[in-house]
Amino acid sequence: MNRIMQPKEKSAPVSRGIIESDSTRILDHYNGVSRREHPAPKVITFSSATNSDITHVEKDRITCLTMVERGYDGQYLYSIKEGGKVFVNDYNEEAKVRETLQHELVHHVRRAGGASSEFDIMDALSPVTLCAMSTLEEGCAVFIQGTCGLNGRDNPQSVIKSVFKVFNSDAITLLPETYRQIRTNGTGISFSREVSNEAISDIVNTHGSISFNENSSFRARLYSAGTCFATIIYAANDFDIVKTEKQLLTLRFDELRYELSEAARKPEVAVAVNEIAKMA
Repeated sequence: MNRIMQPKEKSAPVSRGIIESDSTRILDHYNGVSRREHPAPKVITFSSATNSDITHVEKDRITCLTMVERGYDGQYLYSIKEGGKVFVNDYNEEAKVRETLQHELVHHVRRAGGASSEFDIMDALSPVTLCAMSTLEEGCAVFIQGTCGLNGRDNPQSVIKSVFKVFNSDAITLLPETYRQIRTNGTGISFSREVSNEAISDIVNTHGSISFNENSSFRARLYSAGTCFATIIYAANDFDIVKTEKQLLTLRFDELRYELSEAARKPEVAVAVNEIAKMA
C-alpha cells in the first residue's frame, strides 16, 4: 500500500488512457525483469468508482471512499475469485499516479507470481510475523518503485538517491544501524539460515523516529525498515540492479530473510552500507 497524502486541491482526474498505457508499460517491464508473465490486474480509479454512471461493485466504492478518508494514494487487493485489483487516486498529478502504479504493481507481480501468497492466511498470523512480512513486502515495492523510472541511469548513487526519495524520508541515516542489528541477530548460532521474524520486527521498532510527510504511524516504520532491508540486499549483490530487482519481484519471504542473513556474513557489505549512508 502506497501511503502518501493527497493534494489539498482536487484537480481533474488523469485520463483513463494514460493510466492504462502506464499500467501496461510498467507491468511489461516487471514481467521482463522477473522473466515471468503475470496477468494484468483490474485498475480501479477514484473517479470511476465514485461515478454513479459507471458500474462498480459496492465494495470497490467503499474501498475508494476509505482510501480517501485515510489519505491513501493507492492500494492493492487480491482474491482468488476476482484476481488482483489496483486502486489508484487519479486526482493526483500524472507523475504521482504513475509512481503509485509502479508501487502497487510490484505487489501484484509478487502476489500473482506466488512470492507473497502467505498473505492469504494473514488472519492466522501472529503480529510479529505479520509485521516482518509486511515490512519486507513494502521494502520490495519501495525499492522497485524508486528504480523503475531511472531509464538506464542505474549507477549505485542514482539508484540509492532515487529509492530513498520515494517517501522523502531520512531512513538512509538508519541504514548502518539496521545492518548492525541484522549482523547481531542474523548470524548467531540460532539463526543458521535466515534472519528471524522476531529480529525483523525488533528492527522495525527502531525506525520509530522516521516520519513520512504527515504520517508518523507504525506503517511508516514498515516502509523505512523495509527500504533499508531491500537496500542491504542490493549492496550484498555488489550493486547489481538487474539481479536485485528480479529477487525483490520473485523471492518469497523466507528467501528474502535468507538473503539478509547472507548479507550479514559479508564484511564488504558493512563497508558498502556505511558508504551509502554518507549519501544522505
